[in-house]
Parts: sequence; structure tokens; C-alpha cells
Amino acid sequence: MFKYVVGAMLSFWAFAVSLVLILSGDFAPRLGLNILASAAHRVHEDDLRAVASANRIELTFQYLEAPEMRAALDNEVFSDVVWPMTSLWLPPEMRAQGVAVLHMPVVLGVAPDIAEDLGWTQREDILWSEISDAAQSGAFTLSMGATGRTDDGALAVLGALAAGWGDVLTPEGLANPTAQASARHLLAQVDRSVGRADWVAGAQTQAVIGFEGDILSAGRPLHIVYPADGLAVADAPFALIPGRGAEQAQAYAVLRDHLTSGALDARGYRTKPAMDAEIFTKNGARPKLPVDAIALPDPQVARDALTLAETELRKPALTVYLADMSKSVTPEAFEDQKEALKRMFEPAILRKHGMDVNARDVNIVIPYAENIDQPISAEGNRAINLDFAQDQISKAVQSDSVSRDAYYALYEAFEAMGHHASGATLSGFDPRIVVLTGGETLDNTKEALYAHMAQTPYASAVTIDVVAIEGEVPAALTTLAVSTGGTAHAAGLLRDRVMAARAGN
Repeated sequence: MFKYVVGAMLSFWAFAVSLVLILSGDFAPRLGLNILASAAHRVHEDDLRAVASANRIELTFQYLEAPEMRAALDNEVFSDVVWPMTSLWLPPEMRAQGVAVLHMPVVLGVAPDIAEDLGWTQREDILWSEISDAAQSGAFTLSMGATGRTDDGALAVLGALAAGWGDVLTPEGLANPTAQASARHLLAQVDRSVGRADWVAGAQTQAVIGFEGDILSAGRPLHIVYPADGLAVADAPFALIPGRGAEQAQAYAVLRDHLTSGALDARGYRTKPAMDAEIFTKNGARPKLPVDAIALPDPQVARDALTLAETELRKPALTVYLADMSKSVTPEAFEDQKEALKRMFEPAILRKHGMDVNARDVNIVIPYAENIDQPISAEGNRAINLDFAQDQISKAVQSDSVSRDAYYALYEAFEAMGHHASGATLSGFDPRIVVLTGGETLDNTKEALYAHMAQTPYASAVTIDVVAIEGEVPAALTTLAVSTGGTAHAAGLLRDRVMAARAGN
């Protein structure tokens, strides 16, 4: 009898708990929402997931870097919601669907003591030309997002072009020598060009040009300078794709209302032109945005501007690839490595990834195992040079040696770069070494490499990225890469890892 009573009581309590859950809505179906977002918005994911969880919304994010987002929008590869950094890239018919949830000006962040020395802390009339002149004089080292790879880099160059033109950028303005000189002067001063959206927090230079919110939340105090003659502002449109159902519309509205509520303000992400958050009262940040932000140009003019910046205005890239030819690399991975390297000499592929070939670019492949083989190089963007390099890479064969010495290969990479130095500097280039490795490396030349780097004036300007052909990047090479501002790449397809390294991702 007792067990029946207990069973009845348990059944009653189960019924009661279920009733409470039903009445509270906890058994209600979850609303699914897929968001195609700029990689720059990844910093807001945890916040949005918390809101979604509280409202029984199941979120799926897909993040794209700037050129991939532009391609997705062009080809109408949509999800339920698209969230680019700027409505500049939205198809015209979708612009009315987007709600501007952020107001993100592209600004200069500079070390406060340097801003003080320059007399900038009490000024609000600083021009792009003054910023460029100060960097050229050596007042500070400068990082900026790559114009073709990042939205902050793209908007910065649009701002500099507009400053030189003096009006909304048009095809005539884009062809104007003064406008081009303004952007070229700025890009010539960039010491580190980075091709990913989340680059600001890891920047090692004394000054950065990027989105205001990223600089304010970067973890180090930087004085904010708003260019007075070419302030570009991203609006981060949050857009529901037409034709989605009522459930998606409901979930979208919850997130949209949260994003526009001011919830992100305290971290430095401006959700309206005039702000109350304390973070906008320090280090030169302005609670109220200047009213003279530039009007963004026609989208086609903007795209033409990015092409011009990549092909003619930016610093040329000086990139040395170290190709692991050791026999310990499996034959399949060895062929994958060759195919990945050939893509670095294919303008159409690079263009898809926001990296048009510049007429002054220099690309060098140094095959290595225990020793190095004859370098393969191509200067400029002439098809005959690029095709020859691809042909030479195709013909490359593996070494008989099963060992590799990446440190010796790096020594030779710095030596190869020295042929392009001017006055013991590489200031005329954006220099990068990409090390491809199949695993652990001999280290008997490691100390010699570090000594060589310490004694070579231009070595500190070179970023080193390391790409694992198979497995993981050795810890010692990861440490070396990070010390130069570079990255170790071990995830995804090999061709994508090499592309990411070349792009400064």
C-alpha cells in the first residue's frame, strides 16, 4: 500500500512541476534565428546569447570577414538576419530593412603621452593630413586594418579620399590627384596592416586607426582623435531578410530592441550619436559625435576606391613564403602546400579575398628542409612573372632530408628582404614572412636567428606568421610569431590558412 501512496505523490508532484513549467513558458518551443554577421560583431555574441536564452531564442551565428560579407550580400547568400558593419554594402532593396544599431566612427587612437606632446589633447580640428604628417615624422608607429580586408580600413581610406576631394566622393573625386595623394600619404605611413576584424586589441604600435568602440575597449588607454575633414561612421545595420516568418520576426525584434537599448554603451560601442556612458568622457572620446561626418559615397564608387587603394595607393607588400620541402611531409600535404602557394600568385583569387595585386608587390618563395633551395620570386603584377612563379612552384619536388630547419630558413628570409631595404629600413613595404611547416624543427640555429634579428634594423618591422601543413604549429614557432605581432594557423583547409597568413589574419 505504501508504495502506491508514494507513487501517487510522485505523480502528483511531477504533474504540478510540469504545470508550473507550462504556465511559465519553459516548455514553449524555442525560436530559431540564424544571423550572418560581420566578424567585427563577434565581440557582442555572448551578450546576445544571454538575451536570446532569456527569451527562448536559439541563435546560430556565421561570421564573415569584410570581403566575404560583401560577396555574400552581392550574391544574396542570406540567413534570417544579416548584420554587416556598414549599410554601404547592402543591396539597395535591403537598406530599408536595416536598423542602424551602432554608430561607429573610424578614429585614431594614439598613446596619451604622444598626443600630449603633439598638442592634440585639447584640439578638435585635427585633419587626416596632420595625422599622416605626424606618423611620417616618426611621432608614432601606426597600425590600420587592411583596406580590402576590413571595414575600418575601408572606411578610413574613404575618409582620407573625401578629405582630399573636399566633398562626397564621386568618380571624378576618386580620379582627383589631390584626393589620391591624401589617401596615399596616409597609407604610406602604416607600419602594420592587419586583415582581420578583431585586430585592434592585439595591436602593438603606438597608434591605431580603427573603430572607436574597438579602441575604447582595447584594454589600454589611447587618446581618441576624430579626423575633422573625413570622419567616416559605420552604422552596423541589423536587417531581417524579407519573407521570413512571424517567429523569426519576433526573435529579430527582441535582439534589435536590445541592441538599440544602450546595453553596449558601457563597453564603448556607441548605439546613438549622443552618449551618456562614462567611457565616452575620457581620453579624448566625445559624448556627442561630430555632426560633420562624411556622407558615404555610392557603393560602386566605394568599391572602385578599395580597388584603387589596393592596386595603386597602398604600400606594396613584401612577402616571403618558406615552403617546407622535407620528406617528413606526407605527399598529399606536400601537393596541398604547392597548390596553396600557387594561389598567392593568382590575382583573381587574391581579389576575391580583398587583396588586389599591387604593381610594386614582391613575393618570394624559399623552399627549405635542412638547407634552402633556389628562391622563386615575382615582382609586380605582370601576368608573365606571376605565371612563371606558379610554374616553378608546380615543378618543386621534395627534399631527400626528413628534417627541417625553419630557423635557418627564417635567417635566409630576412636576408632576402634586405635586398629591398632602403637605408636599413623596409619602410616602403608592408613586410611579412609566412612559414609553412610540417612539424617540429631543428633548433641548433635558433640562437643565431635571434641574434641576427636583434642586429638587423628592419627585422622589428617584419611580421612572422606560421602555418601548420599538418598537425599543430610547434610551440617555439608560435612564440616567435606572436612576438612579432603574427599568428599561428592550424585550423581549416591549408589553402585557407595560407591565405589568412598572407592577409594578416
